[in-house]
Amino acid sequence: MPTTRGSRAAKPVRYSADPYQDLDSDAEPRPTNNHHEEDEDDEYQVLESPGSSRRRSPPKISGQDASASDANSDSSEDEEEDDEDVYDSEEETPRTRGNLRGRGRGRGGISEQISGRCRDTTALISSTGARVHRRHEFRTPRTSRKRRRRAASVDTNSDAEEGGSLTLKLPNPNVKLTYRPRVNQATGKRERLFTTYGMNTHALVIATGVRDRSLGVPAVPEEGSFEPNPFWQEGQDKLVDLGDGMQRVERMEYYDVNPVDGTGYTAETYMPSKKEEPIKCIIGPGAEQKMLTFQRFGVFNLKESGEHKKGYILNAGGRVVSMEWAPNRPKGVQYLAISTKKSGPDRSQLPEPKPITKSIYAPESSPSCIQIWRFPTSEDVKPGDPPSMALALCHEWGYAQHLSWCPIKKTPKNEKELGLLGGVFRDGKLRIMRIILPDDDTDGDCIFLKAAEPAFECSIKDSMCSSLAWVSDHEVVAGTTTGEIAVWDLRYKFDGEFIPTQLFPLHHSYITQLATCYPSFPHHILTASMDGYCRLTSLLDPFADTIVNNRSRIAPQSIAWVDALQAAVSSEEGAWIKYYPLRRFYSSTMLARHGGVGGSVASSRMHTFVLSGGTEGEAIFSNPARRMFHAKIKNYQQTWFQLEFAQSTGMFRINEGFKLEMREPLSAMVHSTQSAIASVCWNPNDNCGGWATAGAACGLVRVEDVTIYTE
Repeated sequence: MPTTRGSRAAKPVRYSADPYQDLDSDAEPRPTNNHHEEDEDDEYQVLESPGSSRRRSPPKISGQDASASDANSDSSEDEEEDDEDVYDSEEETPRTRGNLRGRGRGRGGISEQISGRCRDTTALISSTGARVHRRHEFRTPRTSRKRRRRAASVDTNSDAEEGGSLTLKLPNPNVKLTYRPRVNQATGKRERLFTTYGMNTHALVIATGVRDRSLGVPAVPEEGSFEPNPFWQEGQDKLVDLGDGMQRVERMEYYDVNPVDGTGYTAETYMPSKKEEPIKCIIGPGAEQKMLTFQRFGVFNLKESGEHKKGYILNAGGRVVSMEWAPNRPKGVQYLAISTKKSGPDRSQLPEPKPITKSIYAPESSPSCIQIWRFPTSEDVKPGDPPSMALALCHEWGYAQHLSWCPIKKTPKNEKELGLLGGVFRDGKLRIMRIILPDDDTDGDCIFLKAAEPAFECSIKDSMCSSLAWVSDHEVVAGTTTGEIAVWDLRYKFDGEFIPTQLFPLHHSYITQLATCYPSFPHHILTASMDGYCRLTSLLDPFADTIVNNRSRIAPQSIAWVDALQAAVSSEEGAWIKYYPLRRFYSSTMLARHGGVGGSVASSRMHTFVLSGGTEGEAIFSNPARRMFHAKIKNYQQTWFQLEFAQSTGMFRINEGFKLEMREPLSAMVHSTQSAIASVCWNPNDNCGGWATAGAACGLVRVEDVTIYTE
């Protein structure tokens, strides 16, 4: 028969005899009484009984013995939920009432001395000025109910014979307790706001607005959940006109390579190979699936597979390495920059190909290009006419490992100017180009430009740049293959070249991704490295102001900053997508789970939703705002689509129509490098914040407005 709540109440504890009371900053001096004198030289207070000798021992309470204390210590875990409030020692607490009423129930013969125990309890509680603190709890191993009753009956006999006092069990000094401040206490909604956004009143007002817009949305952005840069203030960016720098480009006319000897310096040399077989893909719901054949730069309208869809699928011609939308275009045509890895020679010419292993630490120069795609919009700023390639920026620097537009908010003087596009190329150098479309960009044809000289070129001796981010419109920061961080100010040159204003080691190995906490903290950088760590570092004092999170056994490949939530998002242990708040970066919270390894993560300045892609071919939406503001709320994830590849037939299939789920189920999946989602991104412009983009390793790129519109 289960015991009642009163019978499980613990015996009174004399907190004035707690050796750890002095550690509490708000603890008051120990009360004194007439029966027991307090020795100031002793570390612990000792209560003496008449006729006993003075000796150093743990504190005792008259009327109880050690065995009874051990029996009652088992019940401390049962009543842990009842100790939420802090009571003053002069008042009658619920614990006291339980001790006075239910002491004799369920404890065998212990109830024989209830009158004496009540007097001792009253004497302990009536001491003025003492506060009840539960800062340290030490629990004994749980035992079965039979053993506790048996121990209680044995303790009763010892009480009757000895009539001694209770000995409190002191904590084991060899056990060290480590507390992380305000992590185990940040369980309430109010505390979570403080630990995430700080104590600034203005920031808390913005946080409540973000919470009201995003908390009720499960995983996919809705029409009313958009708010561009809530922490950005007008005039906080000091705009600097850098000009065109040393940029020099040449116009190229497209024509094919000479078919006789295979030589020729033409635009086709820089484009993705068209000798590869076209991509065959099955798309559509259920029985309405259809077979599609994507030639190089082919486009498919998603409306043909569903009337409610608003987007396109295109073939970039090669493995998508990096993608980024041009900012500062709130309306009109949207432009997407795509970097692809050029395919090798035709497989038919190499019947027995030999594997070629290339080191990521060795620079490699080769002809390549950056594709700028135009996406016309309708009157309501949704994908309109089919997209087409507007500009092909040809170069000989190797493919761009990472592309990043300058995110500083400003209005360009010329509508043809897209902004500053930075890239880290395979030859190990960081280059920045000012992208301006030619005046004849009106008929939808592609324009080929040869970049002979970039506007700005930065490099590091004996190292290679691996990723980059913008600190301001004239400062860039880059991660290197050796784990170093370099910062350049594009306004200054020394002896004709750019010298890093900061260069310091941060990681032990290759930095895979880098992001800045712009606009809230533009001088804070987030880095993910092959050493398994993600770091948050301030460029104002990088050696003192830096923090690292838990190490992942599978190196994180991507990291992003969600400014509305003041948190970073990255992959952990391969399959998990987690977020790390700025003010407690050492702790993480799970957002979504992939069936493979999460290779890319993207956030937006327009909302709080995160898009991630994995090697299993899935693109997943999640909303970290739900867990950020509510610890016990249900966390959902929404699979956008899944790309599958059949090795036997060489065909692809796009699966859609997944339901909203709380987490990704564990399943054995066969992963293919062809169907992996290699890069994802959001459109950062005001009226296009719901445009999600995902690029696969096979070259397929899906652009769709996933916003849920309410009537």
